[in-house]
Amino acid sequence: MPNLATITSKRQLTLPKEIFDLLELDRVRKVFITTEENSLIVKPIKAEVEKLAGSLSYLSQGKKRLSFSKIREETKKRVAKKIAQEGL
Repeated sequence: MPNLATITSKRQLTLPKEIFDLLELDRVRKVFITTEENSLIVKPIKAEVEKLAGSLSYLSQGKKRLSFSKIREETKKRVAKKIAQEGL
């Protein structure tokens, strides 16, 4: 079902209602966006706290202290990789 969408000057993309409803998105839901060839792939992210359990376990593997910004950066990378692999 082809739909037309507009990208604003602020790089914002508004999803057509049919696609929004099809993906069962909420207004504040996050989505994972990636590209495949010349196409955008948009996948809803399920905000279940249980899926994040253990995501910081790598911090206990070493005695080196990390700054909060380094922890955030590393965690973002690991969570994005996990989402991409699991196709959430």
